[in-house]
Amino acid sequence: MPDVNPADKRCRLFSFLDHDNRTVAFAGLEGDGKDALLRSVVVVSGLRKSGLATKLVAAMCDAAAKNGVRRLWLLTTTAEGFFAKLGFDKIDRSSAPPSIASTTEFATLCPSSAVCMVKDL
Repeated sequence: MPDVNPADKRCRLFSFLDHDNRTVAFAGLEGDGKDALLRSVVVVSGLRKSGLATKLVAAMCDAAAKNGVRRLWLLTTTAEGFFAKLGFDKIDRSSAPPSIASTTEFATLCPSSAVCMVKDL
């Protein structure tokens, strides 16, 4: 299980998985209050489909819940099926609360064509 390290008081967490002295997977969590945004779930190409992303997302869900988060949001352009298997539901982007919609990732970094998903924790 990866270590989750709080970076500040705004429920901003980052998690890394290391293997053979190199980072092989990464995910971020950003939010305030009962809603948080799962960000940038990445696994190096040689280790994809190995279960690392599933473990990482589970760890981030656990960390979010321990920090009082009740709904975990995300945007994806390529992994809707993967996140659906983990219990995330597709939802209209306009349904996101202001604390999520105002994040940089939500407001400017991800294209408007990105699928919005949410999971109750």
